[in-house]
Amino acid sequence: MPPWWITLPVICLLGLVATDFLFYFLIPDLRIIAVPSPTRHYQLQPNTECIDYSSLFREGRLIHYRIGTYGNRIGTDRDQRPITQPLVACIGDSNTFGQGVEFEESYPAILQSLLPENVSVINFGVPGYNAWQSAVMTESINEQLNPEIIIFQICTNDDDPYILPTINKSWPHNTFLAFFIRNIIDRQRHDKKQLHNTHQALQKVIELCYQERIHLILIVRGFPPSIKEEEFDDLHPWVFKTIDVNKMDIHDETDVTTSNHLNENGNKKLATRLSYSILKLVQTDSTDGDVPTSTFE
Repeated sequence: MPPWWITLPVICLLGLVATDFLFYFLIPDLRIIAVPSPTRHYQLQPNTECIDYSSLFREGRLIHYRIGTYGNRIGTDRDQRPITQPLVACIGDSNTFGQGVEFEESYPAILQSLLPENVSVINFGVPGYNAWQSAVMTESINEQLNPEIIIFQICTNDDDPYILPTINKSWPHNTFLAFFIRNIIDRQRHDKKQLHNTHQALQKVIELCYQERIHLILIVRGFPPSIKEEEFDDLHPWVFKTIDVNKMDIHDETDVTTSNHLNENGNKKLATRLSYSILKLVQTDSTDGDVPTSTFE
């Protein structure tokens, strides 16, 4: 039998390897489809895909994530069709992206099926984004695609610092353990810096939508600390519609995944509410010029 000073390091090494392997079935690994971004710290890389092995443990099935030409989530090659006007851009974090569900079960995909065929509903959700990253992304999407409606989603953790992806793809930097250590260090470093909070992010998006005459619909799944009720009242008049998911008929047992994201049933309820608001825009004729005339047919 080898001496302890040989067996102990071997056992520790095997334990680390086993732990790292186990993480793949406990935590979604989306680093394959993420690349660094100079303005948003990271973004989804176009024309990439990965499998969420953690969903096998959480939901009892493997979930596929596929990214399209514009960094948007798609399901099949059919969803790679050219983006046409009118365009509804869905922007937010993993709730918008549809983490834990297949593409066709996400709220943007369901919303697409509830609107006229000439409407393009595009899923620009990015897992892990805070509100400021989503706001910066909104500017980029507007410059590229000029959407008529923006659905902007916020939640309780949108004041959190950025989560940086692993840039070095070689071993051991690409292991989960190295990623967690790096993430802790990065968060501590960024916590010491002044970050843009959700209130500032909403101001940025609202100003953009007002200047560009874009309809803005806000999805709220819990308010982060920077949004107080009285402060939100100042922002609210500039938002066409606000949907508070926590006030909807959502039940944890039937409408939410084990990772606390909406499942297909929950997304159907959200998409239905959104479709009512969007179709209402068709009938809205602004008299003061602040709301643009809809091109929906």
